Amino acid sequence: MQEVRRFYPFTPFLGARVAAPFTWKGHLFQPGTLVLLDVYGTDHDPRYWDAPDEFRPERFETGAHAPFAFVPQGGGNRATGHRCAGEWITMHQLTLAVHVLTRCMTYELAPGQDLRVNLSRMPARPASGIIIHNARATARLDESAPALPSISAAREALAAAVPSGSPRLAASFEGRASPDR
Repeated sequence: MQEVRRFYPFTPFLGARVAAPFTWKGHLFQPGTLVLLDVYGTDHDPRYWDAPDEFRPERFETGAHAPFAFVPQGGGNRATGHRCAGEWITMHQLTLAVHVLTRCMTYELAPGQDLRVNLSRMPARPASGIIIHNARATARLDESAPALPSISAAREALAAAVPSGSPRLAASFEGRASPDR
């Protein structure tokens, strides 16, 4: 999951206003100045990442990387750095979405979509969006979802992943869901 977040950051940059004056590389930043963090550039910087333009999920197996080299939702140490309060929720939702899309259903991508991502937009997303059709529940719908804080999160992920007008899939999920833990 971390390599997906590094390789395809949900936002190409983050903005903030300077709270107190500081100098960086000889440039004085005054309070109120808008500054931007190049998330995509940082997450693809060859000073920190071997072959940064290659998708390599194994690079996160050891968990060893510079604290500000990977900034999908902020940077630094989780306990002391600046991290998004919703980062863990995002990671869980991503895990559930991947689970549903790869284990609980089959589908086809609608033809003729423009799936290029424009990194000058926020949020970064495919130009045409992503349209799926012929969505079907699979026998694996009975499998347990990964590390659930509650089944409600799984229902929300399913609702977001399944196009409206697919009540059979939603009903199948509801009929097999376990109660909240």
